Amino acid sequence: MTRLPGVSRFDSRSLGVRIVLLLSVALLPVGLIALYQTREVALHAARRTELALQALTERAARHERAILQESIGAVDVLNASFDFVRDDPAACTAMMRRLVQDNERFSFAGIVKPDRSMECSSLGRPVVLDPSSGNPAFWADPVRTIIVTPNAPFSKEPVVNITDPLWRDGELAGALSLSIPHRVLQRPPEEPPADDRDPLALLTFNENGEVLTASGGLENAAQLLPRDRALAALTGERAVAFSGANRAGQPRVFAVVPILPGAVYAMGTYDMPAVEVGTGVLRLPAWLFPILMWLVSLVVAYVAMDRLVIRNIRNLQRQMRAFAQSRKLPEPRAMADKPRELQDIEASFLTMTETLLQDEALLEDAVHEKNVLLKEVHHRVKNNLQLISSIMNMKMRRAANPETVDMLQRLQARIMGLARIHRSLYQSQNQGLVDVGVLLGEIVDQTLAMGGEIGGDVRIDRHIDPIMLYPDQAVPLTLLASEAATNVLKNIGAPPGGQRWIRVRLFNEEDDGRACMEFSNSVAEDSDVADDVPGLGSQLIRAFASQLGGDLTIERKEGAYILAIRFPIAAFSPDPVDY
Repeated sequence: MTRLPGVSRFDSRSLGVRIVLLLSVALLPVGLIALYQTREVALHAARRTELALQALTERAARHERAILQESIGAVDVLNASFDFVRDDPAACTAMMRRLVQDNERFSFAGIVKPDRSMECSSLGRPVVLDPSSGNPAFWADPVRTIIVTPNAPFSKEPVVNITDPLWRDGELAGALSLSIPHRVLQRPPEEPPADDRDPLALLTFNENGEVLTASGGLENAAQLLPRDRALAALTGERAVAFSGANRAGQPRVFAVVPILPGAVYAMGTYDMPAVEVGTGVLRLPAWLFPILMWLVSLVVAYVAMDRLVIRNIRNLQRQMRAFAQSRKLPEPRAMADKPRELQDIEASFLTMTETLLQDEALLEDAVHEKNVLLKEVHHRVKNNLQLISSIMNMKMRRAANPETVDMLQRLQARIMGLARIHRSLYQSQNQGLVDVGVLLGEIVDQTLAMGGEIGGDVRIDRHIDPIMLYPDQAVPLTLLASEAATNVLKNIGAPPGGQRWIRVRLFNEEDDGRACMEFSNSVAEDSDVADDVPGLGSQLIRAFASQLGGDLTIERKEGAYILAIRFPIAAFSPDPVDY
């Protein structure tokens, strides 16, 4: 007798056998439901595809629809105005000529009498038409018609002609004719396709199935039509979609929508998806797939439970018990009571969980205590630095030498930069990270306030992104920004005929894990600002740039003095940084 892999004997108490029995009952209705749902999903997907193609066709034909609607409106206005000019051919001609001249969408407008003569038209002269030209069917059944004329007698180009009967006192007084050139109905060149889902071809036709316009020209329209359906059979009040081959033998999906209900329709053709269901050498009935799925699932479930679950559960059970008791893995031991695997795993897991929870509670207490102490240290350091700043304020008020005051102010700015860092650290909830964007904004505000003598005609542009840094980088970057802001105030000047300006930028560079901080200001044309001025500030800037591991550039170009540093955003380093 052939046995499944890993099965030594049938045991109704085994976890694998019980699961297989349950799956054999559960999977059969699931397969049937899956077959039914697959059929429903396919039907809904087909309906959604039809609606989507109809919407795309309607969108693609919106240009033709707008022009035809405007033309119908113009015909209605002319029809209503005929009573006022019917006995005055000159006034009627002037009205027709003004309509065509003022609207480039029309190439001809006129009134044809029953004897085929025209005294009122945009041509401005009387004309007698050939009885066989124009729209002979109109006189047999005088109703509004929209037809195409491949070679119009007056404009000598393809046009769509709207003919409307003029009834007066119950008798046919003539026909109002309005011509729209094909070139006007085509999509304007400045209006690109909405997207790649636009139809491969778009054509319009009237209620009699006569093609009015076609992408690529009327000469190619015949090849675009469906091979097995007539256009006249597709007219109606509702949009339709269907698949088939065109007259060129190419598989296509067609969507037809009314753009002027009962009069004009648009048909778009689309590529048929290259997906065929049930093709190949072997064709299987749909009902066989749930049965195969059920049988295969039973085999896979049994083998998987034995090889991937039950054996691993037994090993894990012994390891967890040994770990919970002695913190080392014991030698594997055979277990006689096989149906109790899950109960033993649960008992072992609970024991291990209790131990781990106790350890985690101790660790959390230790981490909380450390965080409290660390925040207290940062808070006290910040208070001490502010105290030093206050003492320096007292010294500055008593100092008589301006150079001494300036030196103390710059030193005070550096101390306050350190104080801001420590204030951010004890207020931060994000593992010691500092938002240097906020600090940079405070530094710029404070520096400009201290340098108030620069005047109020300075334009200040800021572009500061929020960037989170650890103190190892936040401290030197903040101090460098303070020195750079001071240099901006010292070097600013007015360009010839322009306004003084200051620009501050902080942003992440793309895809390389680096950030950039830039200070720039306008300089006067005769300014003697150098790119590398020796002094304490310059030395500090270069020292801070070295601590950041960044590239420092100081240059003057195009009337601007620019100081920029690009540096990598580093992870936390346990080594202390001397600042």
